[in-house]
Amino acid sequence: MAILGAVTLAAAGAGIGLTFPHLMVAAMQSTDDAQEGAKAAAGLNTVELIAMAVGSAVAGVLVNLGAPSTLAAAQLLFLGLGVIATAGVFTAYRATREAGRDVADPS
Repeated sequence: MAILGAVTLAAAGAGIGLTFPHLMVAAMQSTDDAQEGAKAAAGLNTVELIAMAVGSAVAGVLVNLGAPSTLAAAQLLFLGLGVIATAGVFTAYRATREAGRDVADPS
């Protein structure tokens, strides 16, 4: 089971690592002004660092809530991060659906 978890985390990390450079290029090309594009790319790095810090803090809190039981800590971590991921997917779906409507109907 631990091997499956390690492989899953490695695949997720590889996916994020492969996607991030494309996001940087898209951010830099989002405007004709080179300085504004550089600011957008720097903003992506800042957002990534903040997300990592907040994610680590949330994971630490969830694990400590389950202490001293390792099983309870793992269950809380899995449940908590699952809820956060589900909320993120729902939010992204709503945002892209509404953005698609704005493109289709510019009025």
